[in-house]
Amino acid sequence: MLYLNQYRGISMLRLDIKQLRLVKTIADTKNITQAAVKLHVSQPALSKQLMELESRLGFALFQRTRKAMLLTEPGRNFYQHAEKILRDIQSMEEHLSKFSSGRTGSLRISIDRVHQSQWLSPVMERFRKLYPHIDLEVVQVNRLLDSLVEQRIDLAILGEAIPTPGVRYEPLNEDEIIAIVHADHPLADRPHLAVNDLQSQDFVYYFKLEESYLYQRYLQPNKISLGRFHRIQDLEALVTMVQSGAGMSILPRNLVTNAIDNKRVKEVQIGHRGFHFTWYAAFQDDASKPYLQDFVDQLLHYLNGMGEGKTHEVSDLPLV
Repeated sequence: MLYLNQYRGISMLRLDIKQLRLVKTIADTKNITQAAVKLHVSQPALSKQLMELESRLGFALFQRTRKAMLLTEPGRNFYQHAEKILRDIQSMEEHLSKFSSGRTGSLRISIDRVHQSQWLSPVMERFRKLYPHIDLEVVQVNRLLDSLVEQRIDLAILGEAIPTPGVRYEPLNEDEIIAIVHADHPLADRPHLAVNDLQSQDFVYYFKLEESYLYQRYLQPNKISLGRFHRIQDLEALVTMVQSGAGMSILPRNLVTNAIDNKRVKEVQIGHRGFHFTWYAAFQDDASKPYLQDFVDQLLHYLNGMGEGKTHEVSDLPLV
């Protein structure tokens, strides 16, 4: 109980890293002169520091003999804790150094569910070669911009650049929202669609209707009611249903280009000018993640190589 009582008496003692290193170095060398050399201090100064520490502790850490400095029983306990703490500090310093240099960390990406992300695999592969210790994660979130602001993701690929404090937008590639219909659909030969044309139409859609941009921006304000509604989140199944005449749909052109080219469905322009828009990479300036900009640069390099560079802004209210 002697040592327990002694430790209780110093429960509020404040020790610093320098004192932990002092004890460890003396214990490792068993010689105060050699320890002083390793710690780059004079032997008298080191002896004084040790005596002051032992005085504060209320017990001796070392037994002084003519041949060596040997740890006492409480000294061995002190040494074990000091060694562990110093090892943890070194590990933390090394880990933080990797973070500051961008050699380790994580990158969480979320992509709008109707974005054609054929670039994802080759860009991620290239990025992993440049940053093998960065964990890449592609996650699905419901509200991309909110998740970005709340730092639940680091990079969002979305189709609208809403001015938001702290968020940067990098334009990626052009796209267009179009309607797809069966070749014999009543709207198939229209030069373009207006919002009223959707009244009572059977619809096949990727999202929950009430949560969608289409509903909130166009259908609800204009009091447009659809006919039968089918929610299909598998693109191939959605196209097949439109092809079979089960209803029409509205999607980005890049997502259904093959189906249009193969004449499985027919496209109809939305609005007399078309509903053109730009996909963006959205991210926050984060000094702790210098590799974030590099990922965006790799993405732009890939898209530019495909002939899909920076483009124009979103057309406003094309369904009127």
